[in-house]
Amino acid sequence: RETIRQELSTKDSTAICIVEGVNTDGTLNLFVLPDRQTSIKNITNQCRFDFKAGDTALLYLIGNRLSNSFVIAKYNAKPADVGWEN
Repeated sequence: RETIRQELSTKDSTAICIVEGVNTDGTLNLFVLPDRQTSIKNITNQCRFDFKAGDTALLYLIGNRLSNSFVIAKYNAKPADVGWEN
């Protein structure tokens, strides 16, 4: 079981986040739920929606690592939230 846990801990994963704020360069500061104390800084937004503080996002973690992650979706996005078109 330990071997399986170790193997799964290195696989890509997703996490639900709350946006703490948006930086001037467009990157996001996030709280990865359920932890609302630790802010993850300067995460790249790779989805087509703009974010503001309090929005909920889906974070993709390559190799299950926060240091290699980016936002791939916005929960409950509205057409007015589109920041760029194809």
